[in-house]
Amino acid sequence: LAKMDETYSLTASRNSEIRFAWHILCLKSKYEKIFDQVIAFATEQGRMKFTRPTYRALHASTIGKDIAVATFTANRERYHPICAKMVAKDLGL
Repeated sequence: LAKMDETYSLTASRNSEIRFAWHILCLKSKYEKIFDQVIAFATEQGRMKFTRPTYRALHASTIGKDIAVATFTANRERYHPICAKMVAKDLGL
């Protein structure tokens, strides 16, 4: 994944569709270097299309469960109430 990122600059992309796909791939592949970018992406936009799957993937990763819960708890008020309710349900809160 590091070579792929180096070649295509996926982590540096500002396109939400590319970032989302890249983050999900990295989380499923246990590429921990991406966690900071995943958290930034989850907190800087609130589209449920990206937010819910991002939190679910982070929560399902080996070391991301606590990170997902802490990040969501700290930023819950920034999300639309329906999005917040659904993500809380996804995280078991």
